Amino acid sequence: ADKTYAKVRFDENSINTLTRHIVSFDDALSRAVVWGALWDMLRDAELSASEFVTIVANRIGSESDISMATILGGQLRGAIDNYSPPMKRPALRDQAAHLVGQAMDAAEAGSDAQLNLARLFASLAENASQVHRIRELLDGALPGLIVDADLRWHFVRELVERGVLDLAAIDEELERDKTLSGELNHTA
Repeated sequence: ADKTYAKVRFDENSINTLTRHIVSFDDALSRAVVWGALWDMLRDAELSASEFVTIVANRIGSESDISMATILGGQLRGAIDNYSPPMKRPALRDQAAHLVGQAMDAAEAGSDAQLNLARLFASLAENASQVHRIRELLDGALPGLIVDADLRWHFVRELVERGVLDLAAIDEELERDKTLSGELNHTA
């Protein structure tokens, strides 16, 4: 219950058990301690990026604490971008996007989890079908997902980075959102 500080390390059997059962922990703080220990193991090279990505991508959709799920999303991207060998990054990103996309589709319509997973999916997606899915999300194809101005700009930025949208499309988005935030996103 996080009542003291300890740097926890799990053996292989414990990691296998946690992988299957972490989502059944009732206590959010205990789950956070376990997630934190797995992140520390990754950072200390005691757990590979591939293992971390597999564990998190398979379980992030079941994490009920939205703050923890958001942190896990950032760690998932960090594990791929900073802790995996460059040659393995495309496959890890593809695997993570696939699993996060499945979790997004299974999430409760209109929930914070669905929103968080949609943002994460868009930031991970790179292959043609996944990028097409970002476009569908932008167009409101996911039932329950409210695509407000902030989320629209997130999807637009991801599509621009992947070469799908051009300057004319970005200008059209600015016409939709003539706020300071819209101007800042357009400039970015």
